[in-house]
Amino acid sequence: MATTPLAQLFTLVPALNDPKNPFTYAVEGENIVGSWNIVSAKYLEWKQAGKIDENYRLTIKFNEKKNQFDFQEKKQSSTASVGITDDGNIHIGGEKSVFKGKSIGKSFSFQSGGLYSNNAGDNKGTVGPTLSYKFETKQIKQPLFDFLKKNGWKLKEGLLAHLFAE
Repeated sequence: MATTPLAQLFTLVPALNDPKNPFTYAVEGENIVGSWNIVSAKYLEWKQAGKIDENYRLTIKFNEKKNQFDFQEKKQSSTASVGITDDGNIHIGGEKSVFKGKSIGKSFSFQSGGLYSNNAGDNKGTVGPTLSYKFETKQIKQPLFDFLKKNGWKLKEGLLAHLFAE
């Protein structure tokens, strides 16, 4: 099978975007990037208010001489809250985490008992008494990897490469 040249491959990337999916693909320089704003929510509960943000980015880099591609993943999560404890004190808290590398991941979240506003993922612009969202790396990787393989590109071989491609 002939390998589709990068310039031509890049023109095909916008066709991968499906409005039903909570993620998008775009060409950035000499890379293809998949982006997923997993959750961007604000909440108001009885004694607490806060914000939750999670984002995922998949970057595909190419080796044209070998007709291969490799990938890098980055997932960022942050939370912030302010509230009143049972003894009447005010508490302020937050957390931020960043992962960069290769992973296989699934996550599901469900919260209730307050008022939640979510502007990301499958829940753009929803407000309600519950917050739920899901994330699975295979959902964003598989269509892109299949597209690349169909166009003659091969995943760079390496220790455990195919394990993390799922």
